[in-house]
Amino acid sequence: MGAETDQAALIMNLAARSKPAPIMSSKSCVYHSASLPQLSKSSLRNGRVPSPEVASISVPSPDMEPPLSILLVDENPDDLQATEHLLREVFRDGLRLDLGANWADGHSKLLAGTHDVALIAHSLGKQSGNDLIREAARAGYRTPCILLAEQDLPAIDQEATRAGAADYLAKAELDSGKLERAIRYAVSIHRRYLSLSAQAEELEAAHDHLNEQSHHHARLTERLYTAQIELEAALNRAEQSEKRYRLLAEHDTLTGLGNRNLFRQKLLMAIQEASRAGEALSVILIDLDSFKSVNDTLGNPTGDALLLQASQRLCGLLRADDILARLGSDEFAAVLKGFDSMDEVVRMAEKSLQALSLPFNIGGRDLFISASIGIALMEGDAKDPGSLLKNANAALSRAKTIGRGGYHIFDETLDAEYRNRSALAADLRRALENEEFVLHYQPKVSAETGELTGAEALVRWEHPERGCLSPLEFIGIAEATGLMNPLGEWVLRAACRQYVAWRQAGLSDLQISVNISPAQMRQGGIVDTVRRVLRDTGLTPPCLELEITESFMFENLELAIEELSELRKLGVTVTVDDFGTGYSSLAYLKKLPVDRVKIDRTFISHVPDDACDTEIVKMILGLTRLLSLQAVGEGVETATQASFLRQHGCQDLQGFYFARPMDPVAFRAWVESNRRDPRPLAAGE
Repeated sequence: MGAETDQAALIMNLAARSKPAPIMSSKSCVYHSASLPQLSKSSLRNGRVPSPEVASISVPSPDMEPPLSILLVDENPDDLQATEHLLREVFRDGLRLDLGANWADGHSKLLAGTHDVALIAHSLGKQSGNDLIREAARAGYRTPCILLAEQDLPAIDQEATRAGAADYLAKAELDSGKLERAIRYAVSIHRRYLSLSAQAEELEAAHDHLNEQSHHHARLTERLYTAQIELEAALNRAEQSEKRYRLLAEHDTLTGLGNRNLFRQKLLMAIQEASRAGEALSVILIDLDSFKSVNDTLGNPTGDALLLQASQRLCGLLRADDILARLGSDEFAAVLKGFDSMDEVVRMAEKSLQALSLPFNIGGRDLFISASIGIALMEGDAKDPGSLLKNANAALSRAKTIGRGGYHIFDETLDAEYRNRSALAADLRRALENEEFVLHYQPKVSAETGELTGAEALVRWEHPERGCLSPLEFIGIAEATGLMNPLGEWVLRAACRQYVAWRQAGLSDLQISVNISPAQMRQGGIVDTVRRVLRDTGLTPPCLELEITESFMFENLELAIEELSELRKLGVTVTVDDFGTGYSSLAYLKKLPVDRVKIDRTFISHVPDDACDTEIVKMILGLTRLLSLQAVGEGVETATQASFLRQHGCQDLQGFYFARPMDPVAFRAWVESNRRDPRPLAAGE
């Protein structure tokens, strides 16, 4: 009897080891431990934890995945529509989207258990999104849930963790890249969890089988040794699977660096150690500029190779105690500890920029890319991971705004600016629905006669609280939040409709100009958008001019040539805007299928007094003549400037000397006045 008892105890001890260990949590890519189901017999038998079809270590390629089934629950119609727009923009045909407009609707659909992932708003009337997640967990349904909060706050992060959310995202900072990464990581980790669940089910079945055989001592004695070996092997496989799971949960599979979850854990420990020791600490965010264009033009394998080399260069710059992680597609983060002065941090940032500016040799081809860096110090109220990352991100945004390829250090001014941008981003979504935008028009005139030749449409935002806002105050926000496409199409459509109305009223013989954002060009579909607007408004293509910045054309010359060629096939005029501010050269300008060049105002404002700017303008005008392109001078404010440009072959002029941007009524009045008495082009003329 004693031998039988010892053998049974041994079996129970081995079977108990088959239960999965708790799994570390990871914001952006893994489950919190509270969200993991308990693997009881009933839960394994009732079908709520299905067996996975594939258990793979690498993240599946989006091109090979079946369409994702996503549940989106939000009682705010504007946020619901905006998030739906981002989802359809990211996943396109690879998406099956189910919408819930309130808590009850989301509750019934979530309990159906038919979705790969659920996006649930934090605010759902009297009950919260966290309540909905808890309800589903208590009912035994394990669809991974991502909480959509209004802002990125540590309290919301903790609340989401306790509720069992796989991740949470701030709506004010939401863009297509963050949303895609969070969803793909949540789904990938859930599938890996299901793989471990299946193995646990096998182990539990083996355990049950051995328990049943324990009543038959004779047969058990014969088979015990073999069963023990099999069970040990199964346990070893389970342990190896868990190790791989943990590695995936805390590390980036491409570079081997820690991911966002591991970085936040290490950052918290570093903050605590630095606080106890009275040492300085800083967080550095490093973002590769225009990395998306590398993937779009050269393919993901080339982009991955570039990311791997970039991570290796950054690792080579850091000290042994410093921390480096990859937070997203093209974003790295570092923690510097124990430095004596801010100069050391600045030198590290400068070394990083220099290292990343060197050519990357990939497949026998040299690729060049720049980076932008945001720096935040542990000081004042910024003594937790969330605050430091928020401040570093604000500094990174400023670095990109003032010119890519540089760094910026966070200060209190940026904090106020960050809050202001977040508020404007929320208002911008509403403004599109409420039609708070208007267009003003600035005339273009002939350099020879002073007569009207065209008008540039310039968007203004009639904010209900802040008044009239210029494009400089909101275009960057629209580009960062994925709203540039709908805003750009609204501007194009409104300008075309206005021109058709003017033409019907007898105002003709001019061309309407509309600016196309680089973000619109990068996101694709601009040719279809222009074709659709021309068809809907009835505007003839030669009456439309599209102004596209020089910077976009240089960052992706092949894509620019392809898109501009298609636009010109429609019959519209294509103009290089802000010419002279980027990498102006005959070598690439002669390849571009464009009709005009618009000389940037920064050069014209100093002619003919500044000898350098004067020679630059002459050179540009000579270049346009050589390539048989028309030239437009913008920012003309004096008769002397107008006369200089006309004498050196500039065809059209635009600027305050002739007229400021005006609403449609004022523009019509200006046109009538100009026809009677065109503005003189030089003093005494």
